[in-house]
Amino acid sequence: MFGISQADLLVILLLILILFGPKKIPGIMRSLGVGVRELKRASREATDEFHRLTAESEAPEEHPGADEHPGEKTV
Repeated sequence: MFGISQADLLVILLLILILFGPKKIPGIMRSLGVGVRELKRASREATDEFHRLTAESEAPEEHPGADEHPGEKTV
């Protein structure tokens, strides 16, 4: 998992516990969860928009009467 061993993860968790205390950790995790959720939502919206724009640009454009130019006279 990201090149972090179980011992490293345990040390990180202990440092977080010492720095923030047991009462603040649930709030921090909740905020982190909300942030990750928002990031995923924004990423999904950007991906959907990209796919929509790509599909629009690849779709053949049909212009009825595109060969005819009103107002031009052919000789």
